[in-house]
Amino acid sequence: MELDTSWINSALEKRQSNYSSVICFESNDPVRLKQLRQYLASHEDYKRVEVYSFDPWKGLETEVRGRRIPVTESKTKEWDPSQAYPIASVDAALTHMDGKLKRNKTLFLLLNLDILRSGQLPDERQRTLWACLQSWALDSEILASGSCVFLISEDASLVLDEATLNLCVFQKVPPPSDKERLQLIDRLSAECGVKLTYPIETLVIATRGLTLYQLEGILLESYHATGTFDIKRIKQLKTEFIQRSELVEIVEPEWGFERIGGYEAVKKFVTENIINCIKDPARAQKFGVPLPRGVILFGPPGTGKTLFARALAKEANLPFINLKTENLYGMYLGETGRRFSEAIRLSEQHSPAIVFVDEMDKFGQRRGTAADGASEETRRALNQLLEWLGDQNRKSIIVGTTNRIEDLDPALKRAGRFDYKIPLLYPGEKARRRILEIHLGIDRDNQGRLLKGRNTPPLGMNDAALEKVLDELTQMTRGYSGAELELLVIRARRIAFNDRNANYMTSDHLMKAFRDYTIEESDRKGEIEFYYKQAESNTDSQAFLEELRKDV
Repeated sequence: MELDTSWINSALEKRQSNYSSVICFESNDPVRLKQLRQYLASHEDYKRVEVYSFDPWKGLETEVRGRRIPVTESKTKEWDPSQAYPIASVDAALTHMDGKLKRNKTLFLLLNLDILRSGQLPDERQRTLWACLQSWALDSEILASGSCVFLISEDASLVLDEATLNLCVFQKVPPPSDKERLQLIDRLSAECGVKLTYPIETLVIATRGLTLYQLEGILLESYHATGTFDIKRIKQLKTEFIQRSELVEIVEPEWGFERIGGYEAVKKFVTENIINCIKDPARAQKFGVPLPRGVILFGPPGTGKTLFARALAKEANLPFINLKTENLYGMYLGETGRRFSEAIRLSEQHSPAIVFVDEMDKFGQRRGTAADGASEETRRALNQLLEWLGDQNRKSIIVGTTNRIEDLDPALKRAGRFDYKIPLLYPGEKARRRILEIHLGIDRDNQGRLLKGRNTPPLGMNDAALEKVLDELTQMTRGYSGAELELLVIRARRIAFNDRNANYMTSDHLMKAFRDYTIEESDRKGEIEFYYKQAESNTDSQAFLEELRKDV
């Protein structure tokens, strides 16, 4: 299996130019550590060089012909094997290696040091590590000897402070490419005797974002459970891996715009300006149309912004990644920033995808309006979001939502951050009619005739009577949100269920639910006008606004 070594080559080129003798690789994939070891063992410049490694659990070890042997030191001046003890602490390991790195060309691997971070403030072990690496980074004797120190960490910011990190060669290890995953799938297919019943490219795409270690584990788990590489089980296992972080979750949307009642103008606009570009990138490139980078969905609560974002992902045939903003904030200074960085890393690792950021005003509020003690962390989160939005190498398509777009920081709404700001207002007449039908489990054929589905309750009405009550409810529910229309239907179902003399839902049950569940019309009228003005002032496509006026 031929793995990409460009990340190793890039770092070693900087070491050879004497930029620094300390290289920090950021990766959470054990396969990459194994790859690094094999690379160094076979490279002409390093294969005869002494190699040492330190792990907080294993202590200091020397690597001899593929075997790792504990390094010991005697507590007596004269060497006494009975008084020799393994070097187990980070301080002792650093002291022991200092002379070796300066005297002869030596490689030293520092592993699993993330666990040194125990709280908000660094402890003595971390301060010693920082001081040592800062000294080693530009030490003339170490640079002259050709020695190199490798620190491999899942998150470098958990191990090193900014001053130390700035003196290191820093290299993010890229996630496995499609080619690397294809090779691993091919190898395991041959070893397990698995013959795929679907194109192998489907599995390659479905496993994007997994490390090579995770991919191998998931494939073998699927094989032992089902005797094959079951694509549905593999997607489920992948989702479980991602959800362990509690920062993001991956969802496979079940349905697209067919389950969105009404909003035809919005569907048309999004299809033409976003989905078509994603589905036909070659044509988009031919006409110089950039691929979409994100949209803001705004409007009153309950109008289906989350529902619409999921349906968009389904229509675009992309994974839906939910950024769990409620879990981003930490209790320690700087913890929010680290969590946000990890959430961004996970999102990009599984992209191209629709990344959903609900209630962006949580951290995208106008600067200066936050008055509590968490305002500094909120500003940091906003700055990270802005940096992510502006990253030209970003693969994710960000869909953010807000109920009050006027409260968002102006930097978020500036041209270039998001492609479009799209309003989802209170549903118009056609939309309300279709939303009611969807929640009653009713569809229509090509001729517009009513079709009852699996979710349709037993109805004690013929089609004409059903059309009549739907007409009446559509007129009476002006100003209702999609969520309120759904609740109205649920209440009607409950009323019918609790009516022990009824074997069917009737128009009386629907009307009783309406009379029992009403909204304050005068307040809602003001909200409708307010949000429509918001749409006019924040939507920059006049053609879309014209279509929107017809729709609502």
